[in-house]
Amino acid sequence: MGPELTHPSALAVEVFPAADPLRALADLPGAFVLRSSLPDTGAASRRARWTLFGADPFASFRAGDTPVAMQTFRTAAASAPANDTARKLGVPFAGGAVGYWAYDYGRRLERLPALARDDLGLPDCVLGLYDVTGAHDHDSGRTWLFSSGLPADTEQRSVRARLRLQMFRERLESPPRLALPRAPARVPRQAHSTFTADGYRRAVDDVREAIRRGDIFQANLSQRWRLQLPQAHLHVLAFDDALRADTPAPFAATLCLGDHTVLSASPELFLRRRGASVETRPIKGTRPRGTDAGSDAELAAQLQASAKDRAENVMIVDVLRNDLGRVCETGSVRVPELCLLERFPQVWHLTSTVLG
Repeated sequence: MGPELTHPSALAVEVFPAADPLRALADLPGAFVLRSSLPDTGAASRRARWTLFGADPFASFRAGDTPVAMQTFRTAAASAPANDTARKLGVPFAGGAVGYWAYDYGRRLERLPALARDDLGLPDCVLGLYDVTGAHDHDSGRTWLFSSGLPADTEQRSVRARLRLQMFRERLESPPRLALPRAPARVPRQAHSTFTADGYRRAVDDVREAIRRGDIFQANLSQRWRLQLPQAHLHVLAFDDALRADTPAPFAATLCLGDHTVLSASPELFLRRRGASVETRPIKGTRPRGTDAGSDAELAAQLQASAKDRAENVMIVDVLRNDLGRVCETGSVRVPELCLLERFPQVWHLTSTVLG
């Protein structure tokens, strides 16, 4: 067992987990892992130091509860003790809110047309408030647990924090045994897409025509696959393994939310706030990696020389400059990096940075 370091209320303890944290916590409510699993591939990998995890939030909210959720969060944040150990280690998150805002949540904020059919009935927003979280440092190989002791009052906070840390440490160091099914190596035949091949081509043609008419600038044309799985919660863990192995990414997430689970893997930093500064790093422009050094370099050069890909990247940079301009100080929004070539395990990307 690792050394325990204390703050007047916030606690931290080093642990030596015997397994992946998601396996150890998957049967607890609200288990999550925010992964940075990118190997050393240059500039992008330098943003992939931490994997963060947690479970069993002390409060949970869905879309209709947003005002209550925000007030509860603000109240908890105002009384949350600082965690000196997390700060000294440079851990970016040691407790607080974890969840998602779905694309359709934007319709609660802006006047937008609602044309899509809501056939899944998933919430527009899910948030959990976590008093115990963990962090694995990929640089040092060390793993830590942190607890604020919330929502207990000041006198009982340290007691709660110690009890919670002990429970999570036991889980991580002696995780429950779960017999995991293997994730399929390819999409099984019983999986069904929302598109046929010809239907997808027609949809691409429709998008191109809408752009030519000036109705839209771009579209995100996607498809959904449906697949019936027994023991779905165990398959989530297997698919998490497969996604991490096949598509390592600096920003990956698995959120186990009871009636649904979200898995994602993205190279793109959507939004980060540090102090009074905000940052977004849009990606537009992609080429596959080559099969050898020569073809790899040629594909990278093609991407850098592509007027089409550069124009798409610049367009989204302009959109994000305008978005940040709505909330940032006038004159503070700038673009220190434009169409930077970044190397990822499977693709080359053009990435820009917008700050405000």
